Amino acid sequence: MGSGKLKKSCLHKRNQSLTNQIALGAYEFLLLVFRTASAHGLSHIAARKRSPMEIIVWILAVLVGISGAAHLCQSTWERYQSSPTVISLERNYLDWNTTFPASTVCPLKKLEDSRINKLAREIYWKNNSWNTFPLVNAFKGNPLEGDIFVAMMEMNSDLQVFIHSPQEIPESASKWFLSAQKHYLALEFEALAIYSTENTRELSVKQRKCRFLDESNLETSPVYSYNMCRSECRMRLAFKLCSCVPYFYRNIGKYRICDVAGMRCLSQYKERLIQLRDSVGNKHRCDCYPTCNEINYIIQTDSSIEWLLGTNFKYTLIKYPRSRLKRDIVFGASDLLVQFGGTVGLCLGCSILSIVEIFYFFTLRLYLFIMDKTNHH
Repeated sequence: MGSGKLKKSCLHKRNQSLTNQIALGAYEFLLLVFRTASAHGLSHIAARKRSPMEIIVWILAVLVGISGAAHLCQSTWERYQSSPTVISLERNYLDWNTTFPASTVCPLKKLEDSRINKLAREIYWKNNSWNTFPLVNAFKGNPLEGDIFVAMMEMNSDLQVFIHSPQEIPESASKWFLSAQKHYLALEFEALAIYSTENTRELSVKQRKCRFLDESNLETSPVYSYNMCRSECRMRLAFKLCSCVPYFYRNIGKYRICDVAGMRCLSQYKERLIQLRDSVGNKHRCDCYPTCNEINYIIQTDSSIEWLLGTNFKYTLIKYPRSRLKRDIVFGASDLLVQFGGTVGLCLGCSILSIVEIFYFFTLRLYLFIMDKTNHH
């Protein structure tokens, strides 16, 4: 009985002695780090013959420096994440070309189903690609050649006309113009382009708040555009409301196509689907960013007169733009690194070598310290 207690007592003392040795070793190692580290203030904490008051003052000073550096670095990081780009105005208009607007024209006259079926049977097997219509070659012009315009003549139906960028598509909420039958519609636009430099590709989509065409995150298209993103968002909302999507969306095999009952269900939410808003008017979250290179066409003249020769319309750019907007990086990764370095250097007196010191002390130097203590004991 007595020998058992003696063994427990010896084991307890042995464990306590080992704990004390570990604590003493850790204390000695921290003193070594503080005395030799290049960061300001640490050497004063571990200096010999310092009074307790001096040690407390230096500890508080180091803590204030660390908290100040952390706060400033956090502010710098938030700036880098939220507003690293700037949009400026360029006026060197002789150095760029102007993109002529594209148009999408939808006849409003109802077609006969029998004729549609007949046409479908005639052209269905002609090819199985997207090149049924011939490619329209790009055209060039200059101010000395007069107006460049697109016109459609002698159509036999009212027309719904959408004007948009060649890299965009119209959607249900897009602005459109009515070209009425036996009227001549003339539209004149001005163009304002926004382009992004290649440097902005270094940033994330969230940082620059736009997407390039080749950065598509869409399920239905390998190419990105703002309206295609909204269209896909509308498709997901339709599936959420009625468990199906309309037949005119691209079938990717993931969503059920609406039957008659499904289309009737969707008709009850028509305004919500078009406006992408909920029942109380709040915007439905789509996370759709504009394209990084886009062109906005601003209507200047919209005139319609009676015309005897069917439905006619034309549109043109009234003048070549003399300015455009450029999106570029104003605060990049190198600026972030410099800002971090300046902040830490100001508050703590640290540098790149100080960071190397931290890795050195807690890897190689710690290993050598432990080996030295082990061999000594």
